[in-house]
This record gives sequence, structure tokens and C-alpha cells, in this order.
Amino acid sequence: MRMIRAPGVNPKTIGHIKGVPVGKTFENRQKCSAYGVHAPWQAGIHGTAEDGAYSVVLSGGYPDDVDHGDFITYTGSGGRTYGTADKKAWEGEQTGDQTWTMGNLALKRSFELKRPVRVIRGSGLGSRYAPAEGYRYDGLYMVVKAERALGKQGFMMCKFEFSRLPHQPPLPTPGLTFVDTKKRKRARRESEDEDGSSSSEEEWFSEPVASSSNVHVEDIPPPRQRSRAGPQSALMRKVQSKAITHMRRFKLENPPAKRPVTKALKTESDSARCPLVPLVDPNLKEEIDSD
Repeated sequence: MRMIRAPGVNPKTIGHIKGVPVGKTFENRQKCSAYGVHAPWQAGIHGTAEDGAYSVVLSGGYPDDVDHGDFITYTGSGGRTYGTADKKAWEGEQTGDQTWTMGNLALKRSFELKRPVRVIRGSGLGSRYAPAEGYRYDGLYMVVKAERALGKQGFMMCKFEFSRLPHQPPLPTPGLTFVDTKKRKRARRESEDEDGSSSSEEEWFSEPVASSSNVHVEDIPPPRQRSRAGPQSALMRKVQSKAITHMRRFKLENPPAKRPVTKALKTESDSARCPLVPLVDPNLKEEIDSD
């Protein structure tokens, strides 16, 4: 079946695809290609050696992959035996080292050019940030490190470290369901009354349990924005800090023993002071004497 791409959509785009919000889910890889989020149906990296990588898909194909949500360690492609009868093409065994070719070279180019890459997570990733089913577009990431290192299978692997760009919707975690602690305490007290035995704290206050319920990005409230001071107050703080710096510098350069004496200045000001003008007119006294 040939999938028709939406009109005006170009998957060879650096950054977001117009009309595809962060958190949008897709049924399969064919739908991702139709929307232009990730063009290849099988390859995990889409890009060129000139422009860099446009997008990658996280599907848990390598044991060296690590997913921490906003920070990812991604393993490149290559070094596998393809075409085996019992496994699919992308599930072959690792039989050789990976080199800087094809998709690996594209991701290395993105690291050199400092260009963002679209990241899509699949349900088979085995991570708490993976969707319950299908695929999900999780926004833009920057490649902050690209190197060849020894992998867990004993071969040289091309490893890339991704860091998620800020000011994007938060990542949904459909694998978590939080339990009411008050209900747990009440159930613990009832069990203690019935059995007469108390259980440990670790049994009742454990980590959140997994759930298969899917969480959509629209259901997650946006993060609270911190109150930012206006430009006028920021300018005043800058002026005050500069004034304090100049004051400290003046005190260090002019200790009390070397500061200029102000007594001489007072004497000069006293000598230059204007004479006092009498308030009573002296001619008035002469007129009184003549009378």
C-alpha cells in the first residue's frame, strides 16, 4: 500500500513540521511518514551528510540506548547481519563495528552544525516515556555529543547524546499511576486490626505502579511560569550593583589613612564666604540723629 503524503509537507525540514504539534500520536511508521515527521518506514535515522539529521525514531533496537526523557543516549546504525530468516532486517545480530556513514554521519553533521532533530518515540522502546501504543512526536532535541565508543556487545558503536530543547510541552508519562496514600494508610490499619501484624513501610510506600492507560498532551496542564520582573526593575538592580562595585573599589583604593583631608577645604570656603550684610540700613540712624 502506497501512503500519500499530505500536500505541502516536506519531511526534509529542520525543526517542527507545520501542523504537527508536539505530543501527536501516530498509529504506525507509515502515518509518521505521511505527516512528514519521519519519512523512512524502517530506518531509524533520516538525514543527509550535508544538512544533518531531520528526525530519529527511538524503538529500543540497541542495548546501549538510554532514555531519561529530556536526555537520551542514542546508538547509531550499522554493523548488523541483515536478511536472516528468523529475524527482521532491523533485528539482525551485531557482527561488526559501526562507522561514520549514512545516518551516523548525518547525526554527526547535526552535532557540528548545532541543528535540532525531531525525536519520535515508539511503544516498543521499553521506557517510561514511551507511548502505550503506536508512535509519538516528542519535539526537538539537540545533539550535544557524538563519539565512537565500545558498546555492550563488544563492538565500536556510534553513540549520540541528545538534550531536549526548552519551552516545549512536557513529556507525558503514560506508564505511571499515582496511588492515594491516605487510602493506603487506612487499608494498612484495617489489615493490622484483622491480622494483628504490621507490614513494613516499603511495602505500603513503594514507587508508582505501571499502567497501560494512555495520557494525551492536551490533558497535561502547562508548567507554571515564574514571575518575571519588569525591565525597569532589572535596570535598577543593574545600576545598584554597579554603584556598590564602584563604592567598594573607592574604599579599597583610598583607605582612611590616605583619604584627602576636608578641613582645608572648609577654611577656603570660609575665606571665600561673602561678608554679612546688616539688616538695618545705616542711613536710617543718621536721619534719626538729625531730627
